[in-house]
Amino acid sequence: MNNQLTFGGHPVKMELIDGEVYVTCKGVIGTDTQIKKFLKNKSGGRYKFGESSIKCYPNKIVRIDCLSDTKEQIKFLYEQAQLLKDE
Repeated sequence: MNNQLTFGGHPVKMELIDGEVYVTCKGVIGTDTQIKKFLKNKSGGRYKFGESSIKCYPNKIVRIDCLSDTKEQIKFLYEQAQLLKDE
């Protein structure tokens, strides 16, 4: 796991707007709420992440649009988004 705000090797920017954390990486924008829905579901499948989709593969690789990283990294990003909300 990479303990930096990155996904797929690209920097991630988080911004709190009206109680929602917007997560931006390489032009792909989604929210912490969308990540939460994705992480809660254990059956797999595709979920919305902004205008893109997010999916986890059996090898624990998460793909958002053309970006790939580990499920642990997306969990880390979600936790960081929650910390931002708590500030």
